[in-house]
Amino acid sequence: MGGKQTHIINANSIQIEKWHSLNMPTDWIAKQLNVSRSKLKEIYPHYTGARGRSKLDIDKINQYYTEPQNCLLCNVILTYKQFISNNKYCSHSCCAIVSNKKRDKISLIGKVNKQAKCKHCKTELLVNSHANITNVTCTECKKYKKYKNRAKSTRACKICNNTFDSIAATMCDQCRKINRIDTARKNLNCGGETNYKRYIYKNILMDSSWEVNIAKWMDNNGIAWERNKKLCLWWTDTLGNRRRYHPDFYIPSLNIYIDTKNSYLMIKDEFKIRKVIEENKITLFVGNVSYIIKCIKNFTGH
Repeated sequence: MGGKQTHIINANSIQIEKWHSLNMPTDWIAKQLNVSRSKLKEIYPHYTGARGRSKLDIDKINQYYTEPQNCLLCNVILTYKQFISNNKYCSHSCCAIVSNKKRDKISLIGKVNKQAKCKHCKTELLVNSHANITNVTCTECKKYKKYKNRAKSTRACKICNNTFDSIAATMCDQCRKINRIDTARKNLNCGGETNYKRYIYKNILMDSSWEVNIAKWMDNNGIAWERNKKLCLWWTDTLGNRRRYHPDFYIPSLNIYIDTKNSYLMIKDEFKIRKVIEENKITLFVGNVSYIIKCIKNFTGH
């Protein structure tokens, strides 16, 4: 082995919470603090450290601190465990986003060159070249597995009374599409998705608990706010299409808009938020609850 290995980290200058967030090895932390593993658990009972008792690689740890690696998508610093595993992304979400962008849809279309029949309803469909044509199930039969032994029958749509062939559907395709659009338009949460948990505060539907906390804080501090479906701002995407943006709250007395978002959505919607502010020339606070409260206090000078 070479000469004496020195640590580039001064244990007195870095808090244990940072090591905990970076998932550093327990043996290494104990050595930095000049205590045993058992003593470390007594001093910091909440700290668990990296799993296992693998042999310490001081050179690897020093390299982690001198040349930290960032996530290739969101630029977040990788943890020590991710670093030694040669990970390129900080989470499965970031990895999935990059992987989905790399998919070649044209090559997938080129593989659809076989004709087959659904083994349940005998509907003709196209499948990939590598598929087993004797064991193919159509989308409708997959959706209604409990009806797999039934054949398609002629049914009357409960909306328009027109006849159509289906296994278990109660509406034709056109009425089903219109019904989904109407359901979204009647949604008091400014349209859009309907498959999320909703909260009620002062007989107003909220999209998340963060919005409820913001509304309660504004009420406790005497700040009047508005939230309704007509609260809509327009912006232009990269293709030149005009799109709507619905902030969570509007404060008339301060003429500011509020939209609660987590760190992932902040990165995902960065371009959209910037375009909304530029095109509408407004003051928009976007972030978590504590950040928005801090922005409002700074804006009002309290």
